Amino acid sequence: MKELRSATQLEMAAAFLRSEEAKEASDVPEACETFGIDQKELFQPQNAASLPKVLLWTHGCFLDGFPDLKEVDWRKIELGAVDTPQLRYSGHQDWVDFAGPSRLVSDGVGVCQRGGLPTDTPIAKRIKEKVDAIETGLDGGKTYEPLVAVEGPAQTIILVEGHHRATAYAKRGVSFTIFLGRSPQLGGWRYY
Repeated sequence: MKELRSATQLEMAAAFLRSEEAKEASDVPEACETFGIDQKELFQPQNAASLPKVLLWTHGCFLDGFPDLKEVDWRKIELGAVDTPQLRYSGHQDWVDFAGPSRLVSDGVGVCQRGGLPTDTPIAKRIKEKVDAIETGLDGGKTYEPLVAVEGPAQTIILVEGHHRATAYAKRGVSFTIFLGRSPQLGGWRYY
């Protein structure tokens, strides 16, 4: 793990909202309308202060119990293959079902590589399809937004956003960047 620099909640929120996963599952247009923002200008400097509000509007249920974003210390970190054993999926039931109770990304990689149960479930098939698509993108030179994660217990890193990309990166053994949050109140997050 290599610390690159400190980061802001605005950078983290922008990376979260720009991610492929957020784009396909989000109600960003409705949030922009609610906050009086032209969606085409969402990531312009004049709207920077609105990004955390849009993030909470579009992903509030997932972030239930998460501390106020201003109270989280954010850093930009580079992770490599050697860091994969520390990386855990969020406690969302889909990811627990996919990787097992350990929630380790390395266990998710194993599921993708060996096939069979639980990859026979509809959720696991969808996860594997998305991971495969990201790998195809990596093969074609595509770059992706940094992941978002928080420090967990016993020096683990718990994903907040970017589960599919983390799995693809771990399968490939490549380095990637994350925005890593630290706060004593993270234990109250629903999926910690």
